[in-house]
Amino acid sequence: MSTFKVVIIGGSVAGLTLANILERYKIDYIVLEKHATIAPQLGASIATLPHGARILDQLGIFSRVEDVSMPVHETENLGPDGVALGLSEPFGDLLEELLGYRMRFMDRQQLLQVLFDGIQDKSKIHTNSECVKIEELEDSVQVALTDGSIIRGDVLVGADGVHSRIRGELWRIARSETSDYPVSEMSQSIRCQYKCMFGISKRVEGIPDNKSFKCYHKGRSYLCSGGQDGKFYWFVFVKNPEVTIHTTIPRYKAQDAENLAAEIADDPLFLDVTFKDLYKNRMSCVLVPLEEFVLKTCFFKRAILIGDSFHKMNPLLGQGGNSAIESAGLLADLLKSTLDKNPHPDNDTLQRIFQEFQEERCPRATSLMETTKKVQQMEILESPILEFLQLKVFGQLGGEQLGPILTAHSNSARTLKYLPKTYRRGVVPLDEQVKANPHDRPAIATALWVGLMLLTALFGPLLSRYLGLAPSPDSTVPVPLHNYLFVTAISITGLWTVESYRSSFLISPLFSAIPFIIASTAFGWQIILPIYFALHIYLTGRRSFYHPSPRGINPWAARALPVALLTYTPCIFKILVPSSWSGRGGLPNSGWSPSMVYIALPIILHIGKLFYQTGATKLTVGQLLYSTRDMKYLSRFFGIILVLSSTAHLVLVGRLISYSDSTAFKAMTVPSVELVQLVSLAISVVAWCCFMIWDMGRVNLTTKSPLVMLFGSFIACILVGPGAVLAALWRWRECELEHGKKAEID
Repeated sequence: MSTFKVVIIGGSVAGLTLANILERYKIDYIVLEKHATIAPQLGASIATLPHGARILDQLGIFSRVEDVSMPVHETENLGPDGVALGLSEPFGDLLEELLGYRMRFMDRQQLLQVLFDGIQDKSKIHTNSECVKIEELEDSVQVALTDGSIIRGDVLVGADGVHSRIRGELWRIARSETSDYPVSEMSQSIRCQYKCMFGISKRVEGIPDNKSFKCYHKGRSYLCSGGQDGKFYWFVFVKNPEVTIHTTIPRYKAQDAENLAAEIADDPLFLDVTFKDLYKNRMSCVLVPLEEFVLKTCFFKRAILIGDSFHKMNPLLGQGGNSAIESAGLLADLLKSTLDKNPHPDNDTLQRIFQEFQEERCPRATSLMETTKKVQQMEILESPILEFLQLKVFGQLGGEQLGPILTAHSNSARTLKYLPKTYRRGVVPLDEQVKANPHDRPAIATALWVGLMLLTALFGPLLSRYLGLAPSPDSTVPVPLHNYLFVTAISITGLWTVESYRSSFLISPLFSAIPFIIASTAFGWQIILPIYFALHIYLTGRRSFYHPSPRGINPWAARALPVALLTYTPCIFKILVPSSWSGRGGLPNSGWSPSMVYIALPIILHIGKLFYQTGATKLTVGQLLYSTRDMKYLSRFFGIILVLSSTAHLVLVGRLISYSDSTAFKAMTVPSVELVQLVSLAISVVAWCCFMIWDMGRVNLTTKSPLVMLFGSFIACILVGPGAVLAALWRWRECELEHGKKAEID
């Protein structure tokens, strides 16, 4: 019986990567390339990112990639006037520290040549072999070439790019055999909103060779980076007047490129360099439409699409070529896993692995495509709001803010399962290496939990209205009740302050605790706390929150946390003095308003962070965000809050018991807005406990029984109070997050 054979159409990055992997997996294959040479010079450049580099390193060819490419050491963002928006970032050091590899630019031809050179048996590669027709047989597939020859194999892989002939043939066959295959829907999904003129020029004097920069203009943006041998790679992204679909997408001629170049000739790019300086030094230049799509279905019977024939995205973030490498790696792994069990899989088996391939690749490719779309809209300053955000916020982000974004795109990518893990490690482990199993929370689950939290926010006001209660003047509120609410609010304020230092919340409503503190003193903690929880749930639905986004907070801020609690020392001391629990009255603080007392914590913490940071050894982003330097301070901070909150709770309970036959007891237990507030806070905390325990279990960060933990949290609320439970739960969460993010699987 003949061996299983894979027919690969296209000597592309996807096709040649697949060929390299199949050769090492000892799976028979043939590559059919229509051009006369396997690595034609088409004037295009390409960049490798860490997730693509890892696979190339496993193949043993990344050292050759390094020989022909230029690493990006620094990046810079420039406004429409060519002036830098912020400091130049050591992008290369950042990427290498976090992920193990730098971004590297080269001619696309050079990467293809490296991939071709990595193949031992060159007889498997056939040039001048253009496919004109495919035919699906009962247990095989055959390809007709322009020279009349017929190639037969067990599986056909279309790796022939965005204008894939194989995709058209696959659709033709599917349409003729079934009405269920969504050909029309998928063809309508191939859309074009932008065009790109890319080229290679001789480097203009004044531009460093190891720097990459972006320049933002109204309606267009530029991406430029140095290369070897004095080359300079550049891309101009321009928004089209209208969106075109599939067959209506325009094709451009050389004159179209000339016209566009003349139109943008005077655009400032870098220092005194304008676009015309790049253009007149060009070695090659092409204007192309930028199709964007991820097909709903990428296979039919024994034919499957990978790379740009399956998913095409704007090259702005360099994800296209790296995604093609990912696709090839996943398909090869699935084939090897199947063939190791059965060297001649039937149609049903192949359909299952193709379906698995599609289900894994579609969400990731779609996420990358949508992310690139959003970035492109920002960088062409599409609206006044986006222009402000890009020029005043995102364009000025530093490494501490960019690091988590970069890891989120790279660490969920696969490596090759059946080759040694010889790739370089960064400080952030890959998803496949950690205990946690991060994945997006289902939207319906997020909606239900958010709804539950909002309902708890309404509980207190509705109950107070039902009972006909009105807020009591401070002078009439029993002091034990007032003191207890104060200590509980300290616990809440502390947690909000810690969360405001999470990099995940940098650009979100949770970036500061102060607005929530002000709102709580104005509208009530029992209303604002569950609203905060609802926002937290909504903002943590993406897989990246649990990994690879950093758990840690700025270590200088963490170091200042226990010290910042000294803000409340006079108040807390007065609370714990028995005489302070007699009578009625306001906050146990001389002359301070509630909001001033609570806001003091985040303000003093910020001052403390600056104090400790001044003169200290500069830390890398990895040391700042991905180390455990903050853990002992967080643990100490939560421990202090736990002790304070539980003590206040026990004192209140003790006072209630001692007042059991007194008027004071009746005053504290009679229904009041303040008592309802306490009950509402407890309900919110229990609801939050339910969510946190469920969500931690969902991503495999805990194996503890949700029912047992929930019951324990409920009992703890009764025994030590909601403030103490919050602190204890957050302390436990920090430990579990840290443990779940460590590399455990190699």
